[in-house]
Amino acid sequence: MIDQELAQMWASHHVALGKWVRDAAHQVGDAFRVLARVQYDRPWDRDGQPRARH
Repeated sequence: MIDQELAQMWASHHVALGKWVRDAAHQVGDAFRVLARVQYDRPWDRDGQPRARH
């Protein structure tokens, strides 16, 4: 009985779970890109204008 309920739940929600995982992975990737940009910022290569670091 538990297996039938789990199978029904999986059939109903596996697309939503896949979308959530995809979105979470994209957000993690975006965060690492921002961190890498901040980490490897070249302050000597600026034109004197203040900029946001993100």
